[in-house]
This record gives sequence, C-alpha cells and structure tokens, in this order.
Amino acid sequence: MIVFTDGWSNKGPDPEQEARNAIAQGFELYSVSYTGKVENAVTINDYTLDAIAQDAQHKFTDKNFDQLIERVRRRNLKCL
Repeated sequence: MIVFTDGWSNKGPDPEQEARNAIAQGFELYSVSYTGKVENAVTINDYTLDAIAQDAQHKFTDKNFDQLIERVRRRNLKCL
C-alpha cells in the first residue's frame, strides 16, 4: 500500500494504528511525501511518516520517488 501524505491527520482514525493494522493483515506500507516548499503550506510531519512506513526503506519523498517506482517494478516482475 502506498500512502501519499504530508503526515498530518485532521480527522478519522489514528494513522499509526491503521498502519499497524494493515501490516498485521499482510500489507507492505510505503509513505510518500512532497518536500518542496510551498507558500502558506504546512511542513511535513516526519513522525507520522516514519510511523506509517514499515521502516526507513519504505519512506520516500519527491527526491527519491524514482527508487520507489523501481522497487515496485521489480516486485511485479514475473518469476522465471
């Protein structure tokens, strides 16, 4: 599961708990955030982004998004 987010939650269930539930059900979780500066925008919430991603290898930004694309591409290759 790929979650595109700034890491802030303004309503709904707790993202950390939902991430733990998804992992327990067998999902592999990735978080993706945009690190560019936008006028009048909030900064990203790294704490929640870290909590959503399973580990550091599952956390991506606009700066390394191509690595996520490659990782997903390799995962979807057929086994020979």
